[in-house]
Amino acid sequence: MNDAGSFYTLLGQLQDVAVDHQRWPLFLEQIAVATGAAGINVMAPADRGSVTGLMFTNSMFGIMDEHQRDGWTHRDHRAKFMPLMKRSGVVLESDFASEKDLRELEYYKFVAKFGFQHSAVINFSSGSDDRFFVLHRKLADGGFHDEDREHLNALRSQLQMASRIMSIFAESEMQGYMAAFERANVACLFVDRRGSVVAANQKAERLLKSEVYIFRNRLTISSSREASVFEAALDKVIGGSDPALSEVLTFSRRDKNPLLVRIERAGSNLRDVFANAYAMVIMEDVDQSQSISYDALRKLFGFTLSECRVACLLNEGEDIRAIAERCGVHYETTRAHMRSILKKTGTQRQAELCLLLGNIRLG
Repeated sequence: MNDAGSFYTLLGQLQDVAVDHQRWPLFLEQIAVATGAAGINVMAPADRGSVTGLMFTNSMFGIMDEHQRDGWTHRDHRAKFMPLMKRSGVVLESDFASEKDLRELEYYKFVAKFGFQHSAVINFSSGSDDRFFVLHRKLADGGFHDEDREHLNALRSQLQMASRIMSIFAESEMQGYMAAFERANVACLFVDRRGSVVAANQKAERLLKSEVYIFRNRLTISSSREASVFEAALDKVIGGSDPALSEVLTFSRRDKNPLLVRIERAGSNLRDVFANAYAMVIMEDVDQSQSISYDALRKLFGFTLSECRVACLLNEGEDIRAIAERCGVHYETTRAHMRSILKKTGTQRQAELCLLLGNIRLG
């Protein structure tokens, strides 16, 4: 421990960092200095027997980039010891790697290229989400010692509390998205960083049928080609460094037009580290006409009740004569309603009106 005083001062600030997640990069850099670490990264299991990096200090950029690019996600020597890390809470390199391992294993040869060798791993998993805070030291600085465990356990305790706080915020954010999408009549489901479905709104549950459905917490597509495209697109969005990255796909259906699907990240990079919901899959049924409430039309355009009904039928593609028959009124009455609707909306023809109404997602 380089500076115990600064270290414990930083621990006292960690709950504030949890609330203001933009402070995480600076916090990591400061903890590295206080503990004598040359770099820090936060890891999580990608799948059984592999790990993936979530965030890291600037000093780790090169090694984390190559770790991801060259497949070390699935070859990381430490992944085998995740049960030990979860059981012990704080694990030092010397707990599972011998001097011979440090000399001969390919993983240690890989990290040595960047001047690293020894690490200390802190498990601060919350619920079913496993996360590991990893402090790295340079070859020349030697490893962490038994006397460091007490300090690192104190850090673990504060990390667990911060993780719970940020997980609560992330869950609240996801529920807000769910409510907003449901209100907008948009089908949406959320997936974690492994691609498993963690939540779906009622619109999505009603929309998912035989060709596209959820099975064992995975979005399943009957077309093997489309399933492969979807999995590749999902991996790209989840694994991408740009939180604004998104992918647009289609899922074919028998006797219907395809579903239009958009995959995008659920939040910012830093908040995502502590979120169960990592990406959103938004689906639109182009065959389903948008239902707009009369109340919304009255408030937006000042329509009468009769104009609301005519406008909704026009939006569904009905012509004036068919609307008149359906409503049991004269053709000229319906024409008068349509002229009034076009005037109030500032549109010139039915196609323009449908385009305008199609953009109304609320109500």
